[in-house]
Amino acid sequence: MKQIKFFSWRNFLALVTFIFGVLFCHYTGNRGVFPIDSFSHFDSGYRILNGEHPLKDYWIVSGFFLDYLQSLIFYLFGISWQTYLLNASILNGVVSLIIYILFNSLGLNFKLSFFYAICFSILAYPSSGTPFVDHHSTFLSILALVMLIKSMQTNKLYYWVLVPIFLFTAFLSKQVPATYIFLTIILIIILHLYFLEKKILIRIVCTLFATSLILISLLLIFLKFNNVEIENFLTQYIFYPSTIGEERYGTIKYDFKNTFKF
Repeated sequence: MKQIKFFSWRNFLALVTFIFGVLFCHYTGNRGVFPIDSFSHFDSGYRILNGEHPLKDYWIVSGFFLDYLQSLIFYLFGISWQTYLLNASILNGVVSLIIYILFNSLGLNFKLSFFYAICFSILAYPSSGTPFVDHHSTFLSILALVMLIKSMQTNKLYYWVLVPIFLFTAFLSKQVPATYIFLTIILIIILHLYFLEKKILIRIVCTLFATSLILISLLLIFLKFNNVEIENFLTQYIFYPSTIGEERYGTIKYDFKNTFKF
């Protein structure tokens, strides 16, 4: 009886975590706007609904996954500021819920798990409130890291499938920090596989390779379906943004005054 009560409380707090994450982010999204940042994906989501596509009809330097997701939300729930905020609010609720579940699975007391997850939900997407590529890339990367932890805990293949899926969508939201997280995850996976039996190692590698191949194939099919040239994708999303970063990196002055601020 005590066991049943514990699980009911845990599930109840999981629901509260998700709902709080959604509502609090939605509240902060209504507090105010930054004209350029806050409306950027409202415009692009609306343009996609009207038949225009990124890479082909307008230039981009950050990911288009968020734009297409926003257009889908507009299509399902109508075009309004409140439905626009759903994009950020739902992701905030989902990531907070996953964090709560992760802490529980790691053996943390479910009350503390709830407390930390609520703190996370307050500090996560509400800092923007509105859909933003940096936040989407960051939190989808966090989901990839959570799936990696679960994969290493259990070696269940469906967790390994989710790792490249979340990394892929994070990268298509914005190149960084997804690329840095990707390199870190690759290193961790290599170290993890080194200590596994050969049979399990082969299954995991095949799963990761097959999933990655399918994702790349889907991207190419998607570009082809929308009549977007691969050269446009490479130029706008890979090569041009790297030149921006190169210019910024070149202006950094490594001296005592710029390294230590007083």
